[in-house]
Amino acid sequence: MSKVRFRLIGLTHRCVEESYNFMALKLVSTLLPNDVSLQVHDIKEIPFYEPGLEGAELPLAVSNFQNELIHAQGLVIFTPEYNHSLPARLKNALDWLSRLKPNVLIDLPTMIGSVATGHLGGARVQYELRRVLDSQQAQTLLKPEVFIGSAKSKFNNIGECVDQETIKLLGLQIASFIKLLENAQKIKTISQV
Repeated sequence: MSKVRFRLIGLTHRCVEESYNFMALKLVSTLLPNDVSLQVHDIKEIPFYEPGLEGAELPLAVSNFQNELIHAQGLVIFTPEYNHSLPARLKNALDWLSRLKPNVLIDLPTMIGSVATGHLGGARVQYELRRVLDSQQAQTLLKPEVFIGSAKSKFNNIGECVDQETIKLLGLQIASFIKLLENAQKIKTISQV
């Protein structure tokens, strides 16, 4: 077994088997090189953000989430589109991270994608997600962008992707993301010298 070079955290709105975006995260995990791991973090226990909670003891689900990202080299987010924007649960998790010290989103290599049953594949949600991540100075991968539309025809009833073009595009996105992770690692190493 090879040593893990990059540890990634995966996020989506819901970690349930019938979620197409959860299926996409599982697909990503199978396409990663052997020395890259992806752990999907379930954000359902994170309470709604309240400014008054910042100075108090953090809710356990929030501190666990922050700790996982402190020890990760990258973040992978796949999200559905709700009314042309982000699901509240995902936005809430990112809002918490943006207010904590250290802000683990700063300079964090991040890959995003979206899956939807419609033809656009969640294109509008990615614009909103990029704005949130940019505001926190995350290193969001620019290209290739992945919008998986018509999800019902691309995943079978046991959650496997059956569309070779989707698999190929995700493979290209992952290859670009690995380069981003490598560059971030080089910059971090240089800055520590």
